[in-house]
Amino acid sequence: MSPPRALFLVNCDSFFVSHRMALGEALRDAGFEVTVAAQQSEAHEVIQKAGLRFVPMPFEPGGRDPAHEARTSAAVLQLYRRERPDLVHHVTIKPVLYGSLAARATRIPAVVNAISGLGY
Repeated sequence: MSPPRALFLVNCDSFFVSHRMALGEALRDAGFEVTVAAQQSEAHEVIQKAGLRFVPMPFEPGGRDPAHEARTSAAVLQLYRRERPDLVHHVTIKPVLYGSLAARATRIPAVVNAISGLGY
């Protein structure tokens, strides 16, 4: 039997490291396979060194180009179809919006939404 899978969808990997890393590590320690999907910077190395998988995503904080946002939303849907997580945790506004739609479309059984800050 495979371990349960948790996926964090965050706009930026450095935000995950500073605000959700302890939660990701706690899930890992509880036996979950943990994946973090976010825009990639140097912080993704910290995530991987902690034993969490990292998947780069095309988030553009503050971006307003409808074509780019449509591609990002489609990438989230493809990610959820491919990964089939048991639990998704969306952090910040775009991941909450795009991730919630993708989670519903792919019938993810457990969804956590966390909107932090005021955004752009």
